[in-house]
Amino acid sequence: MKICFVSNYKKNGYGESSRPYFLSINLLNQGHRILHVCDYEGKDDGIEYIKANTWVWEPSIIKRIISFVHLFFKVRTFAPDVIYMHQFNNARWALASRVMPGAKFVFDAHTSLLFETQGFNPEKAEDIARVKKTEQDICLKADAIIAASEETRQILQEAYSLPQDKLYVVGNATYISPVTEVEKAEAHNHNKGHNTFTCLATLPFDGFLSNELALTYLFEIAAMVQAKTEKIKFVVLGGGQKPAPPTSNIIYAGYVPDLRKEILEADICLMPYPDNAVCGGARNKFCDFIALGKVVVSSPEGMRGMQALEAGKNCLVANNKQDYAKQIIELSESADMVNALEAEVFKLKDYYNWKDRAEQVSSIFKKLLSS
Repeated sequence: MKICFVSNYKKNGYGESSRPYFLSINLLNQGHRILHVCDYEGKDDGIEYIKANTWVWEPSIIKRIISFVHLFFKVRTFAPDVIYMHQFNNARWALASRVMPGAKFVFDAHTSLLFETQGFNPEKAEDIARVKKTEQDICLKADAIIAASEETRQILQEAYSLPQDKLYVVGNATYISPVTEVEKAEAHNHNKGHNTFTCLATLPFDGFLSNELALTYLFEIAAMVQAKTEKIKFVVLGGGQKPAPPTSNIIYAGYVPDLRKEILEADICLMPYPDNAVCGGARNKFCDFIALGKVVVSSPEGMRGMQALEAGKNCLVANNKQDYAKQIIELSESADMVNALEAEVFKLKDYYNWKDRAEQVSSIFKKLLSS
């Protein structure tokens, strides 16, 4: 099968780069041929990448013609069986562009942009109407839709009255190899020598409002915790210019050279997304935490798309910031509680892997092509 990806992939990117990159690599390993139209130009790992900026309108007619001719011949020569459009902007571009040949179009919806727009800017009726019209057009024109979570599938189906058999769910995953028993024991030994209890959150400031809202929420939780104890520290991973922390128990670590080591050495991990920090699909960072066997305290919004988890069994869910602070403090005072939850998380360490997700995607493509 020949598959043309259209995505926001960037070389050495994370976040929105992860899903299209790891799906394409694993589909390639299954024997499929891949062409990737994205924000990168080159050849790596047996995949040819062609740069195309789907967000920006090039003012120069000459440059537009050159870019069109280059893309046209590359894509038409490849002759894909399936064009896999990742996220809203790429789907809009792929469906409108004359570069793309007649093939099966599949829309990979990490979220619903209508859902996010309504959550972030409920007062902007014109923006909501414009987004709804465009997203509806994408959903109706696509031959199939793959949502990153069951919630996103339901949102799209209900918003646009779509037939059930047009929508599928393929969740997110992580590139991080599952934790071993030896690593788990080493992390416990490392933490025994410290008087602090470390809570880790991955919150890069990269233009995604959801992360900004989560950091503000974390500030409020950290202040409540510090009023009770000085023992607990909050380590925030991820780049970007963040506001000065209001309390001394917040530590910015930025981008770290060894993400695995940082997560393993934390006592617990956090997904502190308030209700208005909406995201339709499962967040990759949660998958990272589970693969490394970490106990996670999450808000209900942070749990979105994580159907394999069960509150009170292999994670904890806090419904408000007071409950969040309380649960963190309780965990810091009970190694037995942490160990019991970790034992359950360890059973799921292999669950969120891209190989399985790519096999799901491949089976959907085969079904689509045979219909």
